[in-house]
Amino acid sequence: MSKNAFEYLSGLAQVIAERGAASPTVSEITKDWTGAAFTVLGTRCVISADETRMIADLDDTIPLPGVKPWVKGLANVGGRVVAISDLTAFLSGGSRFSNGSQALIINGRGIHTGLLIEQSFGGVRLSTQELNTKKKHMCCLIHKKWNSFP
Repeated sequence: MSKNAFEYLSGLAQVIAERGAASPTVSEITKDWTGAAFTVLGTRCVISADETRMIADLDDTIPLPGVKPWVKGLANVGGRVVAISDLTAFLSGGSRFSNGSQALIINGRGIHTGLLIEQSFGGVRLSTQELNTKKKHMCCLIHKKWNSFP
């Protein structure tokens, strides 16, 4: 009985090898890029999920004396004390301030920092091919915006 089972499985393996589709190679597998979308100064931006901890709703911040006007203060976000900065005010040189109530909590070198943003659009998923085609356009926009700041 075991010989018949072995022969059957051997024949099945041969049929699969002859008729089965080949497995995709590593280069054929597409990896998706994930991130978060938000607006700053009316421009829709994205940030990699690797650099982001969360997007949090802020209630109140504790103001800090003697800091730049774009530093909003400290907030309790998920049980951590996080410094909150107004990204709109920073990038506009203080001429505009964000009226948003959400902060993008980023992780830079192990330190969590909150950036007050105007609006959040949640998660974004792009294929690497789509990201590469849009990257050149995005870099041009970023360069143009960056050079227009005071």
